[in-house]
Amino acid sequence: MAYKYSLLLAVLLLLASASKTFADEEVDVEVEDDEYADEERAFLLVRKFIDAKDVVQNSNVSVVIELYNAGKSAATDVKVVDAAWPAGQFDVAGGSTSESYSKVASGSTVRFQYSVIPRKAPLFLEAPPATVTYRAESEGQEKQTAVSSTPSVIVLTPLQQYQRNALRVGEYLTAGYMRTGQQWLRLALGTGGVTSLLFANWLYSTVTEARKRHKHEKALKDLMKDQ
Repeated sequence: MAYKYSLLLAVLLLLASASKTFADEEVDVEVEDDEYADEERAFLLVRKFIDAKDVVQNSNVSVVIELYNAGKSAATDVKVVDAAWPAGQFDVAGGSTSESYSKVASGSTVRFQYSVIPRKAPLFLEAPPATVTYRAESEGQEKQTAVSSTPSVIVLTPLQQYQRNALRVGEYLTAGYMRTGQQWLRLALGTGGVTSLLFANWLYSTVTEARKRHKHEKALKDLMKDQ
């Protein structure tokens, strides 16, 4: 029995010694650079938007394409090409629908714009996206591709723009209380109803007063005849 306990104690001491030796040794862990490569590269965010409060038929409107480098390295050999607008619905009026940049630094923003003329209204569509190609790290690296946001475009007729401007003025004058055409219609109907009631009351009062005067005048005439 004593022999078994001695053997067990020897095994435990051996295991404890091995564990201490392993803990004391310095362990080198190699980290592959590829794991963090993406964090060190350029990363372009592309935004496309319409720079106008209203888009009106047969009126120029500016289209803006904006690039922001959210990465930690500069983007190089950057090329931007905007997609064609629907034929027969829009005409390019000025500027270029493409642009190139030799470099977009980390944390910086670049933009360009051109103008189009909408030819059809009323119309609703999502503008086609712009496409951007660039090198995210080095000259020899394969190019990356990014696409822009797609803004929604509502094309108004001149009459619709006039109505919208009138609503804006009405909203301003009423401190934001009257904002929609339906609200103004209800107000007009309500005002018309009140006006009708006031007119009816005035007409009734006028007719009643006229009848009273007529009866009074007739009574005076009858009295004078009797005398």
